[in-house]
Amino acid sequence: PLTDILEVRAGYNTDNLHRAAKHYEFQEAAPEATCFSIIFTHAQFLHKSVDFAASSKEVNWLFDNSSLQDRDKWVSALTYLVSKAKEERAHYNEEAFITEKFHEADTNKNGRR
Repeated sequence: PLTDILEVRAGYNTDNLHRAAKHYEFQEAAPEATCFSIIFTHAQFLHKSVDFAASSKEVNWLFDNSSLQDRDKWVSALTYLVSKAKEERAHYNEEAFITEKFHEADTNKNGRR
């Protein structure tokens, strides 16, 4: 789920990609401009990363004449979704906390403090 994603990183910014990037063949096959990683929580490990290389450096949008990097589009979209999921979770937890405290304070159970 989105809530397990901690961070999205662009470029060769994980240990695995750093190691792979030491090899010229890897850099040719997956240039840094196309690479990104998703860092998430994992049951067996504290954090885990999954590394990707976008299919192309650039993507042309049908309804927009601008050309954006495919990787950057993935990173932006995932970062946005993760931040929204975290906001919703924080908001939900805040409401639940307030409701719980209200019920605890309502000693005579009449719905008023």
